[in-house]
Amino acid sequence: ILKKRVQPDRSIVILDLPNIKQSAVKTIRLVKEQSDDTKILAIHIYTTKLLVEPLIEAGANGYLNYEPSVEELREAIHSVSEGERYLPGQIYR
Repeated sequence: ILKKRVQPDRSIVILDLPNIKQSAVKTIRLVKEQSDDTKILAIHIYTTKLLVEPLIEAGANGYLNYEPSVEELREAIHSVSEGERYLPGQIYR
């Protein structure tokens, strides 16, 4: 888990999630229980709607495909830190 302070009052956790959906959901819920204000940007190899929706429902604020470009990672971090949801377009096309 990489935790970055974007501003003194905002934290972002970037999670490289395991392949097991149940573990990913539990991890996200645990982070949110510890600090509901913490933003979560999940990274996973799969980008199917069936995987992403439970992560968002558990409290993730954004989702990235595995190994994003530096620019995409920067954009996702910025969006999530501003309170926006970040999802790759191909998930919902």
